[in-house]
Amino acid sequence: MLKNSVIVLLVVAALIIVGLGGCQWTVVEDKDGDGAYVCTSSNTDEGGYDPRCDLLVVPSQSDCDDTDPTVGAPLPVYYDEDGDGYGAGEPYGLTCGNGAPAPTEDVSGGVTLAGDCDDNNPDISPGTEEVCDGLDNNCDGGVDEGVPTTYYQDADGDGYGTPAIWTEATGCYQPDGYVADDTDCDDADSGINPDAIEVCNDLDDNCWWGVDEGCKYLEDTPPEEVLLE
Repeated sequence: MLKNSVIVLLVVAALIIVGLGGCQWTVVEDKDGDGAYVCTSSNTDEGGYDPRCDLLVVPSQSDCDDTDPTVGAPLPVYYDEDGDGYGAGEPYGLTCGNGAPAPTEDVSGGVTLAGDCDDNNPDISPGTEEVCDGLDNNCDGGVDEGVPTTYYQDADGDGYGTPAIWTEATGCYQPDGYVADDTDCDDADSGINPDAIEVCNDLDDNCWWGVDEGCKYLEDTPPEEVLLE
């Protein structure tokens, strides 16, 4: 009884289709087996499009090239306000990845990478390296996390460290007695560092790897000869 009912329904449906102007068909296929689909139909408008395909295949599941298994569904497109290659917010279109919109949306100026946590700062995005600046540079939810930083011992407290003694800290924590600068050439004398003035005392006061170059004599011990300027 059920089989006969199905046959009757099919016959009625066929008669209706024929009455509407002949046999019509709509086929959804995935020829290349990549999980994305293409809808083809015998009932298309002047542009070769069948609106019924919208009901069968949503644009985000349509295949950009059903002859190539490496080319599948289109990618969502996001606004990229700061031009760093990563977008934020909801996608506003789809693209097949080669710059061609899918199917007809204007996706100019957009990007297919999302996750930008500050789309007004080009130095902040998921592809940025984390640095010690109090910001979440790589958009992973952490601030200054895991940043390896080398610090150098500053035994004389002049703000400059010696390259001979160093330590590495993570998370941008600066150990006591250490600084980020390693240009002190005498870490036992606070008067000797790159910021010091070179004086005529047979020492390299400013750590330029020269002794008394362009020096001036100390005012309290002027020599007999003319002072160098």
